[in-house]
Amino acid sequence: MSDTFDAAVEKGSILLVPQDITLESSALTKETILTHLVTMRRSDEVSDTVRALSCGEALKGLLDEELSVLLSLSMSTGGEVADSATLFESMNGILGHFDAKREAILVMYNPEASEASHISGEGDGTGSKAGGGGSKKGGEGVSGEGGEGEQSKGRVLAKKRIQLLREGQVNLGKRSPIGLILISEPLHLPSHDKKDAEVEVHSPREQQKREKDDALAGLSLQEQFEYKMSQRGARKLRSAIKRFAKNFNKSQETNPDKVARSVNNFLASAFANMGMNALWMDSSKDEIISAKYCLCQHVFEQIYTYAFALPCDKQKDEELELKMDSLWFLRPGHFEIDEAESDDSVLEFAKKELHQMNSFIAPREKLECLLNSCRIIIFLLNSKGEISSADDFLPHFIYCVLKAKPTSLPSNVEYIKRFCERTEELGEAFYYLTMLESVIYFIENIKPEMLNIEPEVFEKYMTMKRSSTVDPAPVKKAVV
Repeated sequence: MSDTFDAAVEKGSILLVPQDITLESSALTKETILTHLVTMRRSDEVSDTVRALSCGEALKGLLDEELSVLLSLSMSTGGEVADSATLFESMNGILGHFDAKREAILVMYNPEASEASHISGEGDGTGSKAGGGGSKKGGEGVSGEGGEGEQSKGRVLAKKRIQLLREGQVNLGKRSPIGLILISEPLHLPSHDKKDAEVEVHSPREQQKREKDDALAGLSLQEQFEYKMSQRGARKLRSAIKRFAKNFNKSQETNPDKVARSVNNFLASAFANMGMNALWMDSSKDEIISAKYCLCQHVFEQIYTYAFALPCDKQKDEELELKMDSLWFLRPGHFEIDEAESDDSVLEFAKKELHQMNSFIAPREKLECLLNSCRIIIFLLNSKGEISSADDFLPHFIYCVLKAKPTSLPSNVEYIKRFCERTEELGEAFYYLTMLESVIYFIENIKPEMLNIEPEVFEKYMTMKRSSTVDPAPVKKAVV
C-alpha cells in the first residue's frame, strides 16, 4: 500500500472517500483504496484506455462518443485545462468524470460490472449538465444550463451519479499532501466473495477487540475468565484480590457478621471494577454472570481456611455429629415411611450429594450439591406415581441426612447463607436450604414423641452402641 500512495502522490491523484467509511470505525481494504484513488486524465489518454478495453465494441463505441461530447464541451469552456480537470481513472480501471460545476461524479465504465449494466436501452435526452449550449451524440442528450438537448432514441451509457460533499487535503506521513474529496457513496462496492487477500486497517481498539475475540474463540466460560484474569488489563484486579486475601487471612476474624460483611463488601467492589474493565465491557449477560461466579471461586480459594467453619459453627458441627451417631437405630418406619417402598439404592445417590458439599469451595457449588440431593429424593417419591408434597418430602429428607451423616453440615449451611447471593435462578436451591435448616433443628431437638417409636425403646437404644448383633428398634405402629 505504501508504493501505491507514493505513486499516487507523484501523479497528483485524488482520494475519494465515501461518507460511510472512516479510518476509525470501518475496515479500509486495499481494494477499496484502489477503487477510490483516482488520477485525472486527458481525453486522448482515456481514449487510448478505452481502445485497450476487453469489453464489446458496442460499449467501446458509446464510450468514444461520450468522450467526444466531453471534449467538445471542454473546448467550449477552456480547452485542455477543463478537459484534464474533468476525466479521471481509478487505480483499478474505473473511468468517470466530474460535472461542470464539480458537484457530482458520473461513473462511465467499471471493469467489475457487466457490459449490460453500462448500456441503457434508449436515450431520454437528459444527459450531463456541462454548461453552455446543448449537444447530442449517439443517442445521449447532453444539455447545457440554457438548453434541454434533443430527444433521440438509441442505446446510451447508464452512468452512475455520485454527489460530491466536501473537498480538502490529507497528509500521509512524510509524503506530500494528497487531494481528498468526500463523496456520498462508493464508486463500487467490492465483492466479499473474492479470493484476493485484503489488507484491513483497524483502529487500535478494534484491533485489540479482534485479537481478544480470536483468543477466546472455542474456550469455555471458565477458561475465558482465566484467560482474561491473566491479561495485563486485569493486573489491578489480581492485586486487589491478593491484597484482600492476605489481610483477611492475617486477621483470622471469628465474628460471623464481620466476616460476612468484609467478604461481601470486597466482592461487591470487585464486581464493580470488573464491570468497568475493558476486558469484560463487551461481554454478554451470560458471560458476566459466569465471570462473577468464577471470581467468587477465585476469591474463596484463597480465603477458604478462615471463611469456612468459624469456631461458632464448628461447635454446632460437633454437637450435630454426636447426635446423629446416637440415632443410628432409626429406620424408615420410625418416620412413618413404608419400608417396602423405600429404595436404598436411589437414596445412596442423595447421600453422596450431601457428602459432596465438603468437596467444593464456592458457596454456590455447595448449594448445588444440596439441590441435587433433594431432587433425587423428589424423584424417588414421584416414582410411586403420585406428586409428592412438603409433608412427604421432609421425613425422607430427615432420614437421608441421618443415614448420610455428612460432616460440617451446620458450617456448610452458614457458609452458604453468608456468601451465596440469593438470585431468582437459585430460588429452588435456597428453598431446600431452608428445609435443611429444619432438618438440622429437628435432629438437634429430637424426642420420641416426634417419631413412630415407644419412648422406652427410644431411650434404650439411645444408650446403646451400634452393633450388628442388636435387634432393629421396633416401630410403634405399622406403617400402612
